[in-house]
Amino acid sequence: MEAFAEALARASDPLTLLLLLSGVLVGLLVGALPGIGGVFAMVLLLPMTNGFDVYSVIGLLIGLTSVTTTSDTMPAVLIGVPGSAAAIATVEDGHPLARQGQGDRALGAAYSASMFGGLIGAILLALAIPILRPLVLSLRTPDFLAVSVFGLLFVAVVAGKEPVKGVLAALLGLLLSLVGVDPLQGVQRFTFGSSYLWDGLAFSIVFIGLYGLVELSDLLRRRSVADVQFTSSLPAVLRGMRDTVREWRLVLSSSVVGTLLGAVPGIGVTTIDWVAYGIAQRDRRGGPEYGKGNIRGVIAPESANNAKEGGNLIPTLAIGLPGSIGMIFVLSVLSSHGIAPGPKMLTEHLPLVYTIVIFVALANVLGTGICLLMTRQIARLAAAPVALLVPVALTLIVLGAFTTHLRVEDLVLLVMFGGLGMLMKANGWSRAAFALGFMLGPNIERYYFLSAQLNGWSLLSRPAVVVVLLILVFVIIRLAYGKRLQLSRLVLRPEGWGDRVMVGGLFVLGASALWASQSFSGGSDIFPRIVAGALVVVSLPSLVAGLVARPLVGQGDDPRPALVLLGLIMLFAALLFTVGHLVAVFSFVTVATLMLDRSRWRGALACAVAATGSAYLIFDILQHVSWPLALLHVSAPVPTNG
Repeated sequence: MEAFAEALARASDPLTLLLLLSGVLVGLLVGALPGIGGVFAMVLLLPMTNGFDVYSVIGLLIGLTSVTTTSDTMPAVLIGVPGSAAAIATVEDGHPLARQGQGDRALGAAYSASMFGGLIGAILLALAIPILRPLVLSLRTPDFLAVSVFGLLFVAVVAGKEPVKGVLAALLGLLLSLVGVDPLQGVQRFTFGSSYLWDGLAFSIVFIGLYGLVELSDLLRRRSVADVQFTSSLPAVLRGMRDTVREWRLVLSSSVVGTLLGAVPGIGVTTIDWVAYGIAQRDRRGGPEYGKGNIRGVIAPESANNAKEGGNLIPTLAIGLPGSIGMIFVLSVLSSHGIAPGPKMLTEHLPLVYTIVIFVALANVLGTGICLLMTRQIARLAAAPVALLVPVALTLIVLGAFTTHLRVEDLVLLVMFGGLGMLMKANGWSRAAFALGFMLGPNIERYYFLSAQLNGWSLLSRPAVVVVLLILVFVIIRLAYGKRLQLSRLVLRPEGWGDRVMVGGLFVLGASALWASQSFSGGSDIFPRIVAGALVVVSLPSLVAGLVARPLVGQGDDPRPALVLLGLIMLFAALLFTVGHLVAVFSFVTVATLMLDRSRWRGALACAVAATGSAYLIFDILQHVSWPLALLHVSAPVPTNG
């Protein structure tokens, strides 16, 4: 009770509540924009949270992740385009209802189902804490090692159609997470003599490039977010809410399913939605046929996809294994504040755990209330011109990356991982597996080092380790054998030049890392050799297969949006170092908007003013960033005596 009382006090702090509300508002906005997604908003906001305490930053992220699947219903219902993958199942019956003139009813049902689902997920998370505490406290270091490795490989295998791509992406993330000074031995690894790399690759920059720049490139490629204006009527929305209350049993069952499946890392929200939709379909009493406007087909997936957040948090907080990409950001915030998930999270930091539960509940209530009052206003953003969105978002992304170290290397790293993200997405490589490997790498190495030091080979006799090894063997056998021999499934057969570049690059990177790790001393070479060796072994058969096979000739993605985005980044960087950040923001947004659409000069000026004011508020007033002097900076004259 003391922990819960402290959690209530922390959650009621005015600054924390303000950031929670800010996260909710941003989550609702990006959810209403088809194709944007909450991850993009996270990479945009994360660099702007420097200087805030852990409760405030967690409140911001939880507020954002909890409501994105509430507002993504707007485009799904009204124009048949899901705002995110979490609303795909909602389209099945939501859009037919809109075509029948009952779109407002569908929105009301979706809003209320999302709220109840989120609340049930929060309650189940709170109930799980007393059960998890003794279980987690009974685990030892080898058990955490086994669980982490299993979770990483599980996500890698199920993250895409080709398991080898997922495994290679995860290994790449693991290897890059080892860059910097080894925290256990103090040995520099893969730093190439650069002091910039001593602290490793900055998590925020990696994710901004991997996700943020990729989404902006996709926006430029699509040229628009949506072409249809949304409308909504509050009285009709309230009718849909009554439908949800009447179907409370369906809400409860779907929410429980969403929470339980959300607690399994690697189970995507789309799978959760379709499972909940299938549960709804079992009841065929009355109402229209499913797929033709049955309100239960809206209530079930919307209940499940909001409840999953409570489930995602269970493995994230209990064992440090993120249940989704959003939870990786939560883990990064915790680690940046010196908080490690696991036993200490459920003992020393128990008030923070209960505060997160309160955040999930509050965010869902706030999100539903705002949607009820401002559906029409929020939904209009889906028609916002890309020419206005991209320059403003790009300035915040580049400034957020640059403020990490205030060095030009920040921008170089941003462009490198932006290019990697575009290459991975274009060729079906799992960015989620890479991100998880990059995030879990330091923990897995620490668990391995401690397990080897304390247990030696006896760690293989731990029950958790034995179970994980058996499961991995089973998975490999299942991949290799089906009704007939399918060893080819264990080898990636690159079909295009993108796959060939990835496989060849990974093989060269693994071999180079294997050679470079020979110079590491004091045992700091062991884990890098394991990871680099695995990267070489897994990529070699695919490399040979790619050299033998004839590449398929296809159109592929148009490279021009990526090149335009690169040019815009270089332009903004040049302005940033030449005239300073505020003048650079105003000039860049004006010029870039007119470059993308010459007819929007009024919008360009308005966005330039808004972006400049936002940059000043975020980076100068709130974060007190000490910007480096620009080339054209003019110092005030120094008075002299006489």
